[in-house]
Amino acid sequence: MPNTLINTRWQLVRTATTLPRNIEFKEDGTLKLFSPNGTEIINNHKWYLTDDGKVIITLNNFYVKYVGVIDGDRIIGTATNVKRVTWKFEAKMITPNPLNSQSSSTNNLSKFQISGNKTSKHTYKYYALDHYYPVNKFPDVPVDVQNQRRFIFNFKDGVGDTYKIAADSIKSALLNTVPASFWIESRVICCVVPASNEESNKLRFENYCKVISSSLRVENGFSVIRRTQNKGKSYRGESSRGDISGLHIDVKLIQSKNILLFDDVMTTGRSFSALADLLMENGANEVIGVFLAKTYDTFNNTMPLWMSSNQSKESNISKSIEDGLRFIVPEPDDDLPF
Repeated sequence: MPNTLINTRWQLVRTATTLPRNIEFKEDGTLKLFSPNGTEIINNHKWYLTDDGKVIITLNNFYVKYVGVIDGDRIIGTATNVKRVTWKFEAKMITPNPLNSQSSSTNNLSKFQISGNKTSKHTYKYYALDHYYPVNKFPDVPVDVQNQRRFIFNFKDGVGDTYKIAADSIKSALLNTVPASFWIESRVICCVVPASNEESNKLRFENYCKVISSSLRVENGFSVIRRTQNKGKSYRGESSRGDISGLHIDVKLIQSKNILLFDDVMTTGRSFSALADLLMENGANEVIGVFLAKTYDTFNNTMPLWMSSNQSKESNISKSIEDGLRFIVPEPDDDLPF
């Protein structure tokens, strides 16, 4: 299922209607349905995609079936209930996936390739779901970029189920992007670039590693790379110097392994490259970097689209989507048997 729909919330808009309802797409094919006051309506709600790209939604044990096509931030199509009453519907996205901002260009992870630091003997591929725009360089950003930035902060702080959302999104993208040759049975292990201290490391990465490893059916390597001494205080978006001192690798667990090396944000890539070199020198077969975001490089990239003359317009569009949570949009009552 495409990353663009998973964990997104939409509002069903229909003609001649009275009740607004919101729906949320889940990765396992289930659908959450919410009443006008925000209460979840528990019943058998499902969704899936057809081979030709149509979105199929069934509510209340197939009491009503929606068939639509995705058109930007809308799904447009036709609905039919068990009484064979048919009507046109439109669903508008009101809460995007926090990892899908306007800067994302594909449904897969965006691929970047680096040659490592000056002492590196290898070239590594690494993948990031999006760009990260540091607050100190980009204080005024559109709503969708604020949401993406907030999600990364929440992940770093271990807030709620951000670890699960991150794991679900990265799993979907990895399986669609990384070559099949990498997924050799019993040879793949998921490791992390440790946080600055043990407490932060567990809070940030332990649950993520457990979920992503189980979901991908690979080995959980959370404890393979450990910090033996705390790292000095760093700040969000701060440039890394590639310092991997104070790290210990359990080398017997990485022999001939293909390693998914995860961190939340990549800035210069030096720490990743230095640690990947160390893993290779100690017996790893291949190392691929995976990140929630890569810090936007203002030296090698043009300014983001939203910093152009269209910034105000794009920000207003994002704001209107967010404000849609508070809109009361009429909706028919033909989708519920009660």
